[in-house]
Amino acid sequence: MKRLPIIILIMLAAATLLIAILRNPPIQSGNSNNQLQNSTNLGANLDKTNSSTEQKIDFQSPLDNPQTRITKKPFGIYITPKNSPVQPERFAGYHTGVDFELLPDELDKEATVTAFCNGPIIQKGWANGYGGYVIQQCSINKETVTALYGHLNVSTVPAQGVILAAGAKIGVLGKGFSSETDQERKHLHFALHKGGAVELKGYVANQSALEAWINPVNYFNN
Repeated sequence: MKRLPIIILIMLAAATLLIAILRNPPIQSGNSNNQLQNSTNLGANLDKTNSSTEQKIDFQSPLDNPQTRITKKPFGIYITPKNSPVQPERFAGYHTGVDFELLPDELDKEATVTAFCNGPIIQKGWANGYGGYVIQQCSINKETVTALYGHLNVSTVPAQGVILAAGAKIGVLGKGFSSETDQERKHLHFALHKGGAVELKGYVANQSALEAWINPVNYFNN
């Protein structure tokens, strides 16, 4: 009879231990590590995907196929009325931007120009040498730059202050050899100028002055 309380205590202790084990099962280190690794890899892949997506949408060529369109006046080419690939030529100096040419079958069609970056339109108007133009504020490597779109039909451009996303429609090219392009051929002059000041120069006299501009081709993803 004296052994009965001892047996009961042993049974209670065993039951308590069993309940504790069931409530807190031992951690299987191998599976846990695999799950943690899989979770980490998934997060890393998502980060890479998001980063890649952001890089792709940060900047867009304002017209498609820039490699096949920038054929006459690339960035930094020195132009004179004698050596210019476009004749007759009325300008001279180092080209501050790039000229996108249209294909022969596009000359009589509407040509839509899209925004290079995410940013607001800070100025639009008409200027000698361009006809209609638009200035958009952009950011490259956290530095403010201005993007110039020249030879546009300015009536097709959104109002000043409108914020555009990269790739959104910014306007339509003006009609060639009309007031919309200041009598220039139908094409797009696109330039990037360092800083937030509006600068309309299409050409500069020397290479040191050209350092205030950026070659846009370095940032085209399409």
